[in-house]
Formats: sequence, C-alpha cells, structure tokens
Amino acid sequence: MPNTKHPVNVLIVGAGPVGLALACHLRRLGLSIRLIEKRTGPSEHSKAIGLQYRVSEILARLGIVDRFIARGGSPTTVNIHAGHERLLRHRFLAPIGVSGRGAFEPKAIVLPQADTEALLIEHLKELGGIVEWQLEFLAYTQDAGRVVATVRRSDVDGTIESQWLVSCEGAHSVVRKQAGVSFDGKTYPRWARCVRSPSSTMRLLQA
Repeated sequence: MPNTKHPVNVLIVGAGPVGLALACHLRRLGLSIRLIEKRTGPSEHSKAIGLQYRVSEILARLGIVDRFIARGGSPTTVNIHAGHERLLRHRFLAPIGVSGRGAFEPKAIVLPQADTEALLIEHLKELGGIVEWQLEFLAYTQDAGRVVATVRRSDVDGTIESQWLVSCEGAHSVVRKQAGVSFDGKTYPRWARCVRSPSSTMRLLQA
C-alpha cells in the first residue's frame, strides 16, 4: 500500500487521456510521478472519436504523433448520417501558414479514446512510468511544502506525499470539489453518440 516514505514530485489523479499525457510529459522532464486511477483497467469504450489539431501538436512534442496517425489516420472529410440520411459533411482543412518551414503541421486525427489511452499508456511505460489501477483518491491535506493525499485500495487506506497534486478526473473531480473550485456548465437534455459503421462511415445515432 502506498505510504509517505517515498515522496514524489507530482501526484496525478485520473488516468484518462489528459492524465496520461501529463504523466508522459513530466517523465520526459525527469520528474518523479505517481498516476493513480480508481478504475480497474484501461478503457474499453470510447467517449470521443477524434483528436483536434492542437492535440496533434502536443503529441508531436512528445515524439509519438506518428503512432497516432498510423493507428487512426488523418481524415479529409467525415460524413455523419442518421439512417440513410446524411446530416452533416465536415471537411478537415489543413491549417496554412501556422507552422515554420520544416515544422510539424497540425492534423486532425480520427481515433477512438480507448486507442488514444492505450498508446499513451504504452509510451508512459517506455518512460519508466505506470498507471496504478484500482487506487482511489479520497482526500488531501497540504502545507507550504507538500501535499499528503489519502488513497484507498480494496478498503485499505494509505497516503502518498508529493510536492504537487494534479486533478485529471474530469467534471466530477473529487480534488476540485475539496479545493472549493467551481465547475460552471450545464447538461443538455438530448444526447448523441457516434459509432463506426461496417463501411467505416461515421454515423450519428440519436436517442
């Protein structure tokens, strides 16, 4: 069980794409980290189907953008359908004049979130880091020089000491709530999800 005998530079809570990318970046900088996640393992389903242009730049800085392009590809056009009716045709136009000569040109990448996480987990392992699954963040205390987080695995509590605590838990962040930081937003009554059809055409299914 984790304890305060071996403090780290940064404790990251949440092993989604944001937490994983941050962990990779910090390891490349030579910082010691711990990345904890209360889920039992990597995602098997996708909450998103693509990466924006700016994300491709970040992946290029990490040195792994080619892996993402090879796995998912960079689209030129995506069609969204409901049944046999095409609702939307979206063209991905390459940015012009935003990169210097010989610099990486930002790209949109179509890739399920589960694949995104898998590639980031693979890179994190290459950098000597791991995801500590089934380790739940409960609470934290702090002073001028450290943060002490209380965590739980299998009903056994422990602590992790770090210089910094970073929440990558999403909208329902436990860290954010305990810190008293608000999250302004609203829920829309209608929802939609995208799946890939047998013909590899993106289709929009509405409830």
